[in-house]
Parts: sequence; C-alpha cells; structure tokens
Amino acid sequence: TSKDGLPGDLVDNLLIDKSGTLWIYTNGGLCIYQNGKFLPFENKSILSGEVITYLLEDKSGNLWIGGEEGFLILIKNGKLSDPPVKQDIIGQSTIDCIYEDKDGVIYIGTRRGLIRLRNGVVTKYTTQNGLIDSFVNGIFEDQNSNLWLTGRTGISCFNKKQLDDIDSGKINEINLISYNEADGMKTRNALPYGIKSSDCKFWIPTVKGLVMVDPGNIKKDKQPPPVVIEELMIDGESTKKSDFCSALRTGEPLIIDPGIKRIEFKYTALSYIKPRKILFKLKLEGFDNDWIDVGNTRSNTYTALAPGQY
Repeated sequence: TSKDGLPGDLVDNLLIDKSGTLWIYTNGGLCIYQNGKFLPFENKSILSGEVITYLLEDKSGNLWIGGEEGFLILIKNGKLSDPPVKQDIIGQSTIDCIYEDKDGVIYIGTRRGLIRLRNGVVTKYTTQNGLIDSFVNGIFEDQNSNLWLTGRTGISCFNKKQLDDIDSGKINEINLISYNEADGMKTRNALPYGIKSSDCKFWIPTVKGLVMVDPGNIKKDKQPPPVVIEELMIDGESTKKSDFCSALRTGEPLIIDPGIKRIEFKYTALSYIKPRKILFKLKLEGFDNDWIDVGNTRSNTYTALAPGQY
C-alpha cells in the first residue's frame, strides 16, 4: 500500500517490461517496482489526475500510456515524449487498448474508431470505412495477418492489408466478417482486457461470460446457400402458384396484365446453419442497372413498372 511506497492504494494498471521492471499505475500516479522498492515516476505531476486505461511496451522499449478523454503519452528511455498520434486525431475518446504488430505498426482502439500509426502516418478508421462499430476495446492478430476487433457489437475480423488499400484508394470499405449471438456468443457486448494465449487462441470477456476464439479452427462454408423465390404478389394478391411455379420451372415468361401498380417478390435462401446472417443482393433485369445490397431483407417491391420484359 501507500505505506510501503506506492503513490496510491487504488491500483489500475500493471505492466512488466522486457527488463523485468514492474510498472504500476495507481490513483496517486505512476511508479516502478525495482530492487525491492517502489520508485515514483519522475514526472508525477503530468500523470496526476489522469485515468489510465492501458499500458503497452513496444518492441523499441517505449512505454505507451493511454487513458480517458484521449489522454496518450509516450515514455522513451525513461523520459516523457510527445506521442506521434495527436490529440485532434484521438478526440475526447477513451483509449481502451493499444497493440503493436510484428512489423512495428501501432494500433490504438478508442470508443470513436481504430487508429493506426504506420511509417509515421496516422490514420483513423470508423464505421464510415466499414467497421461494424467505431467502439474498439480489443485488438488481436492471428497467424494469417488478420486483425480481430472487439467492441459493443461483437467481434469482427479482416486482413490488415485492407487498411493499406483504403489509404491508397483501392477500396472504400473494409470487407470483414462479424461474429455475435448467431455464432454462439451469449452477448455481442465484449469488454476490454482480452488476451491471446500461447496457443494463439483469443480469450475475450463479455458482460455474459468468457468467449474463446480459435482463429485457426473456424470452419467457413464458401458455397452460397440456394436462393428460392417463394411467392410473387401482384397488387397485394398472390399469383396462382401453379402458373408461377410452372414459369420458374420451365423458364417461360409469366404474363402479367397491364394496369398493375405493385409487384412484390418474396424470397429466401436455404440454410439452417446461420440463417440470421444471410445477406442478399437483388437485380431486376430490365429495371436495375446493377446489383442492390438489401442486407437480410427477404422481399422487394417494384411500383409502376413500364411495359416490357423483366
């Protein structure tokens, strides 16, 4: 306790660096435990009053300290240094995690986006770039250079090269895979301070228990489920199933009388594995110029179609 030399009794964060020194952050400031003694960090006044949420030692031996309201500092060679990520990029958002990959790229998870520091360039990614949520409280990496992010809306995964493609303008959005209750989680609301174990599994706390992710043993069904048009509605009334089914089966056109205002297609895809995660794209040839992403919607209505073949 403070009677033994700790700056404060409330211990928020711990880190053991490469030299074996224990860094301790308390409500009274930052200190180190070395040679059997607690030694307060020399710039105690800079850290006093701050709520520190994460400590990371990078490969160069620098200590990253992140906290609430965008607080971020860097300790180089035992001295305070301005971090290369400026306050205007982080905003007034809490930093929940900091991660360094094998190439020395730094990733910072905040409650308003994912920040990457690569070759001196700082970039921020949010839902506008394809993330399922800008709230990022956990960052992991598997053996295939895929980044795994956790947050309030579940777990997501994508290859980190996609961030390069966004920066260069090759793509506009990250193409990711998301995991939530449909994949076995009791809740999608993940908490900070998950860990990667020595067997490359991720252990992620949530508000309803612990989730284990084994990225090397996730089975993927690359075959799209077959699509079935279940029903055709014309001005709110179902067509005769015999005529409709016959047209689908033979490929012959289904003749619809003029004067019709609304045509609605009801469809589905046959899958019992993850039915809630099936997504659809639609295109009515003769009307739509391109495929339209409609998510998990299973019906689509067209109004006042001009005479013609569709």
